[in-house]
Amino acid sequence: MLMKTQLKHTYMFVKTYKILHIYVLILAFYTYILTLFSDTALLWVKLFMIFSDPIMLGLFFVGGVVLIEKQEGVLKSLACSPLTLHQYLISKLVILSLLAVMVAAVLSLVRTNHFNLVMMLGVLLGNVLFTLLGLWLVAKIQTVNQYILYATPLTMFITIPFIMGLVFEVRVLTLNPVHMIYEMIAYSHITPSWPFIIQITVLVFSCFVLYNIVYRSYRRMFHEGRI
Repeated sequence: MLMKTQLKHTYMFVKTYKILHIYVLILAFYTYILTLFSDTALLWVKLFMIFSDPIMLGLFFVGGVVLIEKQEGVLKSLACSPLTLHQYLISKLVILSLLAVMVAAVLSLVRTNHFNLVMMLGVLLGNVLFTLLGLWLVAKIQTVNQYILYATPLTMFITIPFIMGLVFEVRVLTLNPVHMIYEMIAYSHITPSWPFIIQITVLVFSCFVLYNIVYRSYRRMFHEGRI
C-alpha cells in the first residue's frame, strides 16, 4: 500500500511540475522532425532520439525532482514516515522508466515499425541506469546549478561509446553498459533475441550494483542531515 501511494505521489509530482508535459512536447517535436528525413537516414535519427531523450532525460529529470523535494521538505518528512528509502528510490525509477519506454515505443513506430521487445528492454534498463546515476549525483550536491555543472560533463563522457558506434560505427569498450544499450537499441530489429542475453545480464547486474551504491549514498545523506 505504501509503495502504491509513493508511486502515485511521484506521478503527481511529475505531472504537477510539468515534466509529463515536457515529455509530450518532446515526443510531438521529434515525431515532426522524423517526417522530414529520408528513409535512409530515418533509422539512425530514430536511434539517436530514442537514446538521447527517453534514456538521457532520466538522468536530468530525476535531479530536478529530488532537488525540488529537498526544497519542499519531502525528504525530511520521509525520515519520520513509515515509507522506506527503498520505496522512495524505486518509485522514481518506475515512473521515469515507464515514461521513457512509452516515448521510445511511439518513436519506434513513427513512419516505419522498428518496435521490438529487446529494444524496449534496452530503453528500460538504460533509463534505470541513467536515472540511478542522476540519483547518485544529486545526493552529492545541493543546488540545480551544481547538478547541471556536474551532470553535463558526466553525460558527455558516458555517451562516447554510443556516439562512436552510431556515427563512426566503431565498437568502443564492448563490455561498457552504454555500448550494450546502444547494441540493444540499434541491432535488435535485425538480430535474433538470444545473443542479447549477455547484454541484458550485464545491464541488470550494473543496475543492481549502482542501486546499492545509490542506496548507501542516500542513507549517508540522511545520516548527515543533508536533506
